[in-house]
Amino acid sequence: MKRINKKLLIFFGVILFLGFYFYTAHFLIYYRLGHSTVRYLDRQALYEIGDIERDSASLVYVALGDSFSSGQGAKSYEESFPYLLAMDLARDKKTKVILQNFSVPGVRSAQVVSGQLEQAISAKADIITLLIGTNDVHGGIDKEVFRKNYIKILDDLVQKTSAKIYIIGLPDTGRDGLLWPPYNFYFKYQTTEYNKIIKGLASDYDLTYIDLENSLQSKVQDEDAYYSPDSFHPSAEGYQLWAQIIYDSFYR
Repeated sequence: MKRINKKLLIFFGVILFLGFYFYTAHFLIYYRLGHSTVRYLDRQALYEIGDIERDSASLVYVALGDSFSSGQGAKSYEESFPYLLAMDLARDKKTKVILQNFSVPGVRSAQVVSGQLEQAISAKADIITLLIGTNDVHGGIDKEVFRKNYIKILDDLVQKTSAKIYIIGLPDTGRDGLLWPPYNFYFKYQTTEYNKIIKGLASDYDLTYIDLENSLQSKVQDEDAYYSPDSFHPSAEGYQLWAQIIYDSFYR
């Protein structure tokens, strides 16, 4: 009887320890993000970049998504990847670029449907980048729900705009130490699974898919330089790397 009681105590002790560990590991991810020195960036509704003396815009670029497209982690919006892309476009095409960024930190695919699509359609864009899904992953959104939201986004963008649309896959986020096991493995797996959905839909709609997840693996050499202080969002240097990868994909 004493032996059975001892085994039960050990069993429940292990269960309590694991429960405490999993709760703490999960809690610390979002506690660190919420208490980091990284803050939302001030951003204008519209930027004119390049040959601003022109009377009318030669090229309109619209960015859709979440905090990654908003440039969170950089010190200024001018260090975000959409702004850097607009600069590259203005330089290489020798024209004025109108940049309108409708992304909102923290949103999921459903909020792009309800809050960003109408703005994107009204902007009459020539180029659109779409990067959404990381908050769906961390929010535990069912993959089929995410897929339906993404289809709605692509249906509207393809049918109601004449823009060249670039689909950006989700990055594998979080520097070593931010995500404790097994969450580091879990979120990496989920990111890969969501990217399979995104890549498949990009193929279905015959749109360019930009693979950040795998492209970054061979390019990020220094995590201290790549990540911002919250250990989740890229720094200015990180976004420069993103902009390079994305812009190179424009001309594949």
